[in-house]
Amino acid sequence: MSLIKLKTRFKNGAAYLEDVYGGAAIIMALMTPVIIGGLAFGAEVGGWELMKRRIQNAADISAYAAGTQIRSGKSGSALDAAALEVATESGYTGGSTGLQIEHPPSSAPLVPDSQNPGTMVDPNGDNEYVNVILTETVKRNFTRYFARGSNSISIVSAAVARIQNGRPA
Repeated sequence: MSLIKLKTRFKNGAAYLEDVYGGAAIIMALMTPVIIGGLAFGAEVGGWELMKRRIQNAADISAYAAGTQIRSGKSGSALDAAALEVATESGYTGGSTGLQIEHPPSSAPLVPDSQNPGTMVDPNGDNEYVNVILTETVKRNFTRYFARGSNSISIVSAAVARIQNGRPA
């Protein structure tokens, strides 16, 4: 290749480097997959957070339902049936395999003390408390391409209810 042809090619290449028209189109072409991926990731994680809130609401209502059953003298399968029924009506779709009721609780977190505001009480082993744990498995759609492991995640919510003396429910 002659030196003249080589200089001509470098001049043409330099002309392309100095050209500023259409630069935004190239940047948009490169960034569009990143932007769409970020939106898809945010939408999926946002859906999980919404589902977590829905399952937490179902756990709260289920703990209340189990507490009313205990207060009226029922136990065992009556607790499970009442808790599962109100959880299902609240949007929980995990079925009976994802429902766990502990009375008295064995794995409940500390709860606020109603007699002494600002202090916490350990409800574990206390018959005045019932702990309901709901677990729901959700399929991962978009995020499974970016993380190894399972194609699903488990969303777990728990609620503790205190059973006090009073009129039977």
